[in-house]
Amino acid sequence: MILRFLPVILHHQLPYILAACAVISGFIWKFVLSERRRATTTLQLLVVAAVFWLSALETNLRWLWEISLALAEIGVVQIAAILIFRFALWRLRAPLIVRDVFLAICYAVVLLATLSRFGTNVLGIVATSTVITAIIGLSLQDTLLNVIGGMVLHAEGVIGLHDYVKTEHHGEGWVRTVRTRYTSLETPEGDLVLVPNNFLMKNAVTVIRDLHREVISFNLSYEHAPMTICELVETALRDSAIPGVAATPPPQCVVLKLHPTHIEYGAVVWETEAGSSINQVSSILTRVYYSLARAGHTLSAVARRVNVIQAGEREPDESQDRQLRIDALRENEIFGVLSQQELEFLAEHFVRMVFAGGEAVVKQGDEGDCLYLVMKGRARVVLSGADNRSEEVATLGPGSILGEMSLLSGEKRSASVVAEGHLECDRLDKADFARILRERPEVADQISIVLTARQSGLSEARDRLNAVALDTRQDFLMRIQAFFGLGKKALETQR
Repeated sequence: MILRFLPVILHHQLPYILAACAVISGFIWKFVLSERRRATTTLQLLVVAAVFWLSALETNLRWLWEISLALAEIGVVQIAAILIFRFALWRLRAPLIVRDVFLAICYAVVLLATLSRFGTNVLGIVATSTVITAIIGLSLQDTLLNVIGGMVLHAEGVIGLHDYVKTEHHGEGWVRTVRTRYTSLETPEGDLVLVPNNFLMKNAVTVIRDLHREVISFNLSYEHAPMTICELVETALRDSAIPGVAATPPPQCVVLKLHPTHIEYGAVVWETEAGSSINQVSSILTRVYYSLARAGHTLSAVARRVNVIQAGEREPDESQDRQLRIDALRENEIFGVLSQQELEFLAEHFVRMVFAGGEAVVKQGDEGDCLYLVMKGRARVVLSGADNRSEEVATLGPGSILGEMSLLSGEKRSASVVAEGHLECDRLDKADFARILRERPEVADQISIVLTARQSGLSEARDRLNAVALDTRQDFLMRIQAFFGLGKKALETQR
């Protein structure tokens, strides 16, 4: 009914309609930059429609009038789409594919109406023509699949505008538009890639979210301790902010793989700016390089340094560590009573032990018969109560000695000692210390005094954790004597 009376209405009003549409299109062209291309196309259609209308008035040919009317209808549809989706429904943020479907339906209606005005039986052709059916079924198959794919993408909402996606064969980039036939991606290089919607529906697509984990690998030789490298790298990455890298979760450094000639490390970071990975990789590797260079390490896949040591010659590090042991023992209250010869003897019998951050050097309740001297790094002394509550009571740094109770009396570890980071300790076993006590049993009494004083510092924490009372000095002395087998003859000599 509407199609029957529409030509009559438009016959006399067409010039005014063309003029009004031209004014609206000009307004849109001037003030709505994103619709300037569509407004330009609409103005061109209106001009052509006016030419055909004037030609129809001069020649009185019906087909000129019908073409003019069809072009005018298309122009009206274009303007209606802009007004509806850009202004009336702008709060709803309707996707472009909805407007494309609206335009496709309207174009189909205009085409059918034009054919109908020319006297063509449109419904009969569509219903009975096998040729048209074959064309639609075969030629437009991909187009229909792309249209359906675009509608599904919008309906599911998995891929949205401004998302950063990675595809298998079409690269990666930010989603700029989702149209009826394709989805456009803007790559980090600034190119625009048109990906068919049907491809996005059939193949795996990775959507990169706001927080994305990235692992950046680098190699170092085996001459460097892994925990030392990881600690250096983590400190460098966490000390100051890196553009595009999240502070939380904090950056980490991990060991990825042990190769025959080198260790492969990975800097694990969380990116906040998708598409700028190349800049972030550069910043992170630069930070890694300088942090390792300051510590005297070199990024290299194969160790090229060869140490040549003359017979009887000691490495400088070993002699320095030996002197550090002697100094630490001399400053310690327990071992300060020993002679220089005895200190040198003990220094020769220490064995280097290395612990990773979080590893327990000793565990509360374990049996033990050795002590440790902290050489590098720091460790925490932790007491645990019966109800599994724990309390940190002290921090040990270089030069600190731990585990004296087990070495001197053989009792179980009274507290746990946990490495805070990379920790290097020298261990002294009971058998090496026993020789000195057997030669100088009077040292046992002095040691018992020191141990009693030290344990008093732990009593408050132990009481808070509902622990038992500490042993007395006499108990300590008896334990030391029994543990090292100091007999009556030795005790009489001591008196």
